[in-house]
Amino acid sequence: MVSKFKMNEVDFWNKYFKAEYLHSTKNAVAAAAEAAEDEDLAVFLKDDEILEIEARKKVFVFFLFNSDSQ
Repeated sequence: MVSKFKMNEVDFWNKYFKAEYLHSTKNAVAAAAEAAEDEDLAVFLKDDEILEIEARKKVFVFFLFNSDSQ
């Protein structure tokens, strides 16, 4: 199955865990600087509830479309 996403699995997890790390440091300035440079990472860094739901949907859809590769 061809994925509609431009991000491969390694890139996806790198961005996800980078966002988790930036959240854990509670350094808003560093998080904002990283988000300004990377649109995909910015989605994971948002504290907005709607965007959090959107990010979780992206994780689900990513696994849905990439689950048959393993």
